[in-house]
Amino acid sequence: MGLAFGSGYLDLGILNYGIQDLPFTFKILANLPHIALGGIAVFSGFLLTPANRIGTGMIGKWAKRAAIGTGLGLLTVAALIVPPIVTLEAVCVQKAEPAATRQPLLQDKEFLRPEANSKFSYPEWYIVHQYEDFADVLKQKSESQFHYLESISGFWSTLCGINARTKIEGDAAFEMKSMLYIIGLSYTAEMGIKGLYETTIGRLTEWLRGPERTSEDQFALRVADGYSKFLHQVPWYEYPFASELAKFWRETPMDGPGLPRKIERRVALSLEYGAKAAYAQVLKAVAGMAPADLRIRSVVEGANAAELAQDEGIQVIRELDGGRVVIETPRYRAYTEILKDLAERGVRVVEIAGNTKVLTTVVTDNPGLRMPEYAQVIFRLPLQSRPGFVRLGIDTPVDELSDLIKSLKERGSSLEHVYDY
Repeated sequence: MGLAFGSGYLDLGILNYGIQDLPFTFKILANLPHIALGGIAVFSGFLLTPANRIGTGMIGKWAKRAAIGTGLGLLTVAALIVPPIVTLEAVCVQKAEPAATRQPLLQDKEFLRPEANSKFSYPEWYIVHQYEDFADVLKQKSESQFHYLESISGFWSTLCGINARTKIEGDAAFEMKSMLYIIGLSYTAEMGIKGLYETTIGRLTEWLRGPERTSEDQFALRVADGYSKFLHQVPWYEYPFASELAKFWRETPMDGPGLPRKIERRVALSLEYGAKAAYAQVLKAVAGMAPADLRIRSVVEGANAAELAQDEGIQVIRELDGGRVVIETPRYRAYTEILKDLAERGVRVVEIAGNTKVLTTVVTDNPGLRMPEYAQVIFRLPLQSRPGFVRLGIDTPVDELSDLIKSLKERGSSLEHVYDY
């Protein structure tokens, strides 16, 4: 009942409060104790019930096995979900004073976002970067050479570090954090299963195949590369996995060398694309309940409204005192490119979504790259596909963002992404 309506019946919540319009992810996390208790109840009930109460025939035996399996499944789900969440909320916490509040220049409430959301948007982008890294590894080697466990641990350690900084900059919205837990658990399951398979059966058929890729391998590489680029601007569940699966069987020839590898790849890729297509439909329905905001507003200075209105992707909202202008733009990768272009023209960003700090990243082969004093490096992550390269996470004052972009260019590097809350 709590999962469906947001209110329970044991505390008379459904009578006192009625149906609650709560985030779906909140409902899932709030019901985890019930999932565990339900698993215990089902498991113990059928395990301890005398055989003559549930029947001794084939139906009774299968009913008991199904109930025990269901109970163990529910307990396993709860056991896998609870530890990382408890660890993040209990251990990955830094005690510090919250940042002082300020009155934002942007007064459009629907476009104001919590400052901590910039950093909390990174773990999701971490997964995007990992799919890029996976595609690049695939271009050079094969699926078995990707470090799956390292990729999984990188997600949780990054989220842990970011969670420890929210006390400084204000609490992130609960919905965003709970969604990150679900995304992280999904990613862990995907990479865990894929890693176990690819480093055993996949590696065996790869060895039997030899160095030359099969047509199935070539198709998988194309999908991996296209998928990683697709994620720069569009949610993953919009990717046409079902269409790609149909194309895979329609366009990939059955004949050719490496028959064991061809058969194995057809089975593995069909299961992978099919599962992702089904899961994507579920998440698409959930996301439709609270669609993501695809536009963001910023305050800039150094260019008049007429000049800015000529830029593709920029909509001028209003002019403020002091030569400042409120603009509206797309989010995600398109936003980063717009900011780079504005910085090149000497336009300075003053505020983004009502905030004065933002997370940015740069990819460099110089681990000792010196940053300006105002730019604080908060994490360093290696790239599997490019040995010697690291991704630096930089806590950046918004009003220094344009200067940082130009400063990195002078140092032979470039800004990779601005994480826009």
